[in-house]
Amino acid sequence: MNLAICDDIDKDREHIRELLLRYLRQHDITAPIYTFSSGEEFLSSSGITFDAVFMDIFMGSVNGLETAKLYPDKKCRFIFITTSPDFALNAFSVNVVHYLLKPVTYEGIAEAMRRCFPSLSAPGPVIHIKQKRLTVPIYQNEIIHAEVFGNNLVIHTTQKDIEVRMPLKTFYEQLDSAVFIRPQRSHIINMNYIEEIAADNIRLPNDAVIYISREQMSEIRKKYETFLFNKIREENDP
Repeated sequence: MNLAICDDIDKDREHIRELLLRYLRQHDITAPIYTFSSGEEFLSSSGITFDAVFMDIFMGSVNGLETAKLYPDKKCRFIFITTSPDFALNAFSVNVVHYLLKPVTYEGIAEAMRRCFPSLSAPGPVIHIKQKRLTVPIYQNEIIHAEVFGNNLVIHTTQKDIEVRMPLKTFYEQLDSAVFIRPQRSHIINMNYIEEIAADNIRLPNDAVIYISREQMSEIRKKYETFLFNKIREENDP
């Protein structure tokens, strides 16, 4: 899968890219994202077949709609981005899947991706956690990390934080051991959400930092390298 963003405003282009990266990470998808600052630059890209393009309508000499009409691959899905809710997209003979209003939100990106790639909406493995008198379903691919606070376990997900009374070990045993690691006694991490491994810590979304002893870091790096290798291999298997 190849994705592209075409927008002549730098901050808007980067904002859409960050939201798209968040969606891909949440759904355990590896896909390159190409960015372009003009329709001309996008059309001049050669040797790349795009599956979906987030295209700003109002750009320079060649606007987004004209760019889409000139793109030779008619199977490419276009998500148009506009500041005007009244823009008549249906009048143009391009493969318009969705359109988004600025400022673009994560929910808008997620809906656009669901329309472009319906098979990606499958939520993945689920576990069930008892919270007071209720049983709460949690999708494993939405878990960022979990940590112990006093007698409680706090599960940080992409949707919300869930606090339960459960031993960390019991929770860890329900998770996919190929994806989750327990780098210290009080934390579990989903390796899909690792943003950086430094000398003595692991950085996660929302500025979360998990500190790890230097003695353990070597083993953590090996596990993460194995995880990345297997993920890339699975993505490229026919």
